[in-house]
Amino acid sequence: MAFQKKRIAVMLFFTAFWFYLFYVMGTVELSLTVAVLEIGMGIAGAALIFTLLRCVITPLFFGRAFCSWVCWSPGLFDLVGLYRGKTNLKKNKWLYLKYAVAAIMIFFGVRSLLAGNASFPTREVSMMKDISVITLGLLLAFPLGHRNFCRYLCPPGSLIAYFSKWGLLKIEGDQTKCKQCGTCETNCPMGVSAKIYVQNEDRIYDRECILCGKCIDICPEHALKYSFKRDKNTW
Repeated sequence: MAFQKKRIAVMLFFTAFWFYLFYVMGTVELSLTVAVLEIGMGIAGAALIFTLLRCVITPLFFGRAFCSWVCWSPGLFDLVGLYRGKTNLKKNKWLYLKYAVAAIMIFFGVRSLLAGNASFPTREVSMMKDISVITLGLLLAFPLGHRNFCRYLCPPGSLIAYFSKWGLLKIEGDQTKCKQCGTCETNCPMGVSAKIYVQNEDRIYDRECILCGKCIDICPEHALKYSFKRDKNTW
């Protein structure tokens, strides 16, 4: 699992980077959102641009790779996944919960904008939010899987997931090599069944796939790989 360790190292780097930028330096002036504010876009414009970049434009090119390579909390979750954690996850109706959470947050955000009282959270509020997310994710790692927060609750992840189906970067398999053993499905932290897509000669366009590459690492037949192209069946 050398590849996974390298990926997690990248995620932990971003976790440390954002922590240092926002909490150690004690300022948010260097963030993209506030940089946009400084050129006169305002809170609504800044939020819109940041959301479009992270949750719409980036997934159209790189799918949900943001969730497994850049996001500044799950690196700690994946450390748990290297050693223990629930496997053989199945899809269930609770996967739609993150979309409901996102809808509620968007509703209150728009209402605040219309009321004219929208503002950025303080450093203390942001820190408490990040600590809560990490704590909740780690506490539920063993009963629900180390990526349970990404599966069920993450609001930005729901938007990224929606647009990732049309992403150019995906995982594909070689049907001639695949033995349909199910090792990929059993060990996927998001409960995606790669073997079904390989059997149908499709790339994996499941919205729950975060492109972590664990299935690539663990496939005994080396039948899976990353590819970057347009899919006719999803566009």
